Parts: sequence; structure tokens; C-alpha cells
Amino acid sequence: MISLHHSRMSVGAPVIFQRGSIQTQSTHTDRAERERAFALLLATLSQCLHEPQSRCLKILKANAAYLSRVERYRNQPQGSAQLQKHVARFEFAQQTELSRLDAEDQRPRLVASIHAGDFIYGTNVFANYESPDTRQYVLLQKAPGEIFQRNLSQAFGEKRYSSRTQLLLESFDFAQFRRRLNSSKSSLLTFTDLPPGFATLNISVGHLLGVPTDLRGSVPALAMIYVGFFLSGFFAGMGLLSIISVIALHLRFAPHIQYCLNPDNPDNPDGSGGIGSLGDTLWFFASLIGAVGVLVSVFLVNVEWSYLYKGYGQVLFMLWLGLPYTLAVSIVLVPGLAVRRQVRGYKSFREKQLKEEARLFNSFKEFKEAPDEEIIATKRAINERLENIQTQMEKLRKMRNSHIDNKS
Repeated sequence: MISLHHSRMSVGAPVIFQRGSIQTQSTHTDRAERERAFALLLATLSQCLHEPQSRCLKILKANAAYLSRVERYRNQPQGSAQLQKHVARFEFAQQTELSRLDAEDQRPRLVASIHAGDFIYGTNVFANYESPDTRQYVLLQKAPGEIFQRNLSQAFGEKRYSSRTQLLLESFDFAQFRRRLNSSKSSLLTFTDLPPGFATLNISVGHLLGVPTDLRGSVPALAMIYVGFFLSGFFAGMGLLSIISVIALHLRFAPHIQYCLNPDNPDNPDGSGGIGSLGDTLWFFASLIGAVGVLVSVFLVNVEWSYLYKGYGQVLFMLWLGLPYTLAVSIVLVPGLAVRRQVRGYKSFREKQLKEEARLFNSFKEFKEAPDEEIIATKRAINERLENIQTQMEKLRKMRNSHIDNKS
């Protein structure tokens, strides 16, 4: 993992809260209720950080000022000197390791940044440290604005910044880009965005199941239990997003697997373009999800939920209990079925080709008048070709359809 640090705040530092961002479900919430919500937040933060509320309030104000400064560097016109001064504050402790990686490993790489802190400038600082002969691509959800691009160009240099090819997700062609990425030393930069309402699902489920009655009498205890719901939902939600991403990428790339299938390729030991080896790692991934499911089950079963006697509570409890195990099965089964369909289609098509080729060679029995040595050499060549076809047929039959099939 690569880490970049800003002298004033870590690039990956979590965005905490701002007073102006506290909202409730109702659009008619008055100021007094918002103040009470903010007071509860401040008390919760104080309990988590073991700091007095006055200190936590200073942290919130400092964070609000930091976020305002980050936004200004992105979308408000800035001077070149000011931008370069801002970039100079970033520290990259692993610069030497990246230089050695650039020199020793010529394979394409994927660089992903968590959407938190000043991640835009942080990732561009990293990109500037990459070798100049690396072709850099940036995958974006939407086209950046003019001011945004001008600021980055002034901060990192027009020549260096303009050399990065920007790709929009809505028009991104995975098959075409894969060939381009493998054709030269290159890197793809992406941003991992956390969607609105992140971790609120787990909080809602905990609320609907009913917080245990012995925790309702104390405001700090009640606040801490909801903070626990948030943290568990946050980290479990990151895992859930990764599972969905893996499944989506397999479904997206599966139709193009036919271009990678070649049992005779010496650089392709599993004969299926690396999909077999990659699929085997999904079994390990699924086992980790299953282990998390066991921990979740122990927690859910041992907590005395207040509303578990209600019908909707029992349904929700069973759904939440079975979710990790469903995901553990899905991460293996869904990609496996998608890959199996494509590999079977390829094997069927290729087997028909080889059978037709063998039939044509077997039918070649008549020879024009020629010396015996020439006829013998021709027959030997035909026999060698037929043996080669038979060898290819055997390799084709031994090729695994997917990671959910047994090894031959």
C-alpha cells in the first residue's frame, strides 16, 4: 500500500463532520433539533476520542477549514506559486521503492485512491513520481471542469499533466483498453468513491431490530452502540463494495475471455488466460467472507434485540444473518458460471475446428506421381499434423471450464 502524507493533514484522513452538514430525515426540522443533534454528535465524538467536547469542537472547526481549503484548490482559480507551495507540502516516503519498482517491473499497474482527504492532489503527486516513460491513464466518472484542470496543470506542470490520458467511465471500452494497457508500460489511476449514505444501512438495521433495553437508559451508552453500528457498517460496507466490484468485473470481462484462451501458450500455464488461477483465489476470498459471517452470526445471536419478537424483526434478522453466507457463495458461483459459459463455448468451437481439420487430413490419401521419398515425407508430415491435432484435442478437454469445476 502506498501512503502519501500532507504536512497539515494526511491525504487519506477521514472526513469527520461539519456543523453545516448535520441533517435529519425531515425537511421541517427546526434549529433547536439540529442543535440537539449536533450536541449528541459532539458528545459521541468526545467519548470516542477520549477528549473534552471543547477540544472536539476545535477539531471539527479545523476539519471544516481544511475541507474548505481543499475545495478551493480544486474548483477555484489559484495562483501557480500558491498551488506549487501546496503540492510541496506532500511527503512521499516510498519514493525509492516506487523508483525501484519502475526499473524492475515493466508490467502495467492499477493505482486506486480512497475518496477521502485531498486525494486528487495526492494521487497526482504519486503520478508525478512514476517513471516518465510510463503511459498514464486516469479513469473518471465525469469530465473535470476547466478551472479544475487549469489548477492541476499549474500545480504539476503542463507537459506532465497533459500527458495523462483521461477516460470517462460511461464510454469506457474494457476490451479495447485491455489491449492498449498490455501493449506498453502503463498505469491506470482510479478513484474509489464512497457513496452517499455509506454505513447507514447497518445503522438502520440495528435500529429496526431494537437496541437492547439495558442500553437505552444512558445517552453515552446509546451513542456508543450507534457508533458501533456505524463502524461495523463502514468496514463491512467496504468489503461489500469490493465483492460487488469483483462480481461486476468478472461479468464485464467474461465475454472477452475467448481472446485469452490458448492451451499451447507457454506463458499461460492454466490454459485459460489466467482466469483459472484468478478464480482459485476467489475460494480464499469466500472463506474469509464466511469467517466474517461466523463472527456476525455470533454477535447477532447473542444480542437481546428488543424488537425480535415482531414479524418484520424476525425476517430482517434472518436476512441479515444469511447475508454474509450468501455473499460467500456468490463471490465464487456468479463469476464461475459466467466464465464457464464462455470457456465451454470456446472449447466447443475449437473442437469443431480441430475435428474438421483432422477430417480433411484423413481424406488426403491420393498422391500424384512423385518419388517414393517425397510421398513418404508427405505422409509423415500428415501423420505429425494429425498427432498434433490429437494433442491439442487432449489439452482442450483437460482445460478447466472455470474455478468451480474440478481439475483434470
